[in-house]
Amino acid sequence: MSKLSRAINALYSNGGCSLAVAAADDSLTTYSQQGVRDLMYLLDNEPQRLADAVIADKVIGRAAAGIVALAGVRQLYAAVISDKAIPVLDDAGIDYVWGQRVRAIVIPEDDNRCPLEQITANEHSPAEIVAAMRHHWQQLAMPRALAPAPQNQLAMPRALAPAPQNQLAMPRALAPAPQNRLAMPRALAPAPQNQLAMPRALAPAPQN
Repeated sequence: MSKLSRAINALYSNGGCSLAVAAADDSLTTYSQQGVRDLMYLLDNEPQRLADAVIADKVIGRAAAGIVALAGVRQLYAAVISDKAIPVLDDAGIDYVWGQRVRAIVIPEDDNRCPLEQITANEHSPAEIVAAMRHHWQQLAMPRALAPAPQNQLAMPRALAPAPQNQLAMPRALAPAPQNRLAMPRALAPAPQNQLAMPRALAPAPQN
């Protein structure tokens, strides 16, 4: 069985499969993410898997065509291929067959063209197509204002920071009363037990 036949069989034998790659070393791997995510991942992280590979993909638009051309894919099957992808594949010398050819890739829930088809429409070389996609994704990155708040107390507003647990930092009025008699008001201190300190009028009468 040819590599292309193996890739096509793998694409349709697994209901969740969206991409099958028969690499140059005869290994066969399948992927399931939508759009060009898997192709872009392989281009960035496992380029050797796409170099001189044979692939079968559910959808090949102009964006996907740019990726496989830049990666050096040798042959591909597309269940659906767009007219915009054909010139990119032809210029790269990639052999291709398809199940259905359409004017443009559309978003499933809409009748508008796929955003990546629009973004790459005026780009010509595979490198330009991939660069346009990267720029688009950078523009979609989360705004800084929406990023999760830091979990470091030093970044919290002072008014919201937990109250310190050190008595020295507590208001004086709320600090526990000192336990040293020397700090008690004189009027509340226990009366001295030394007779010499008693008023003369109250001292016991002498017994002699």
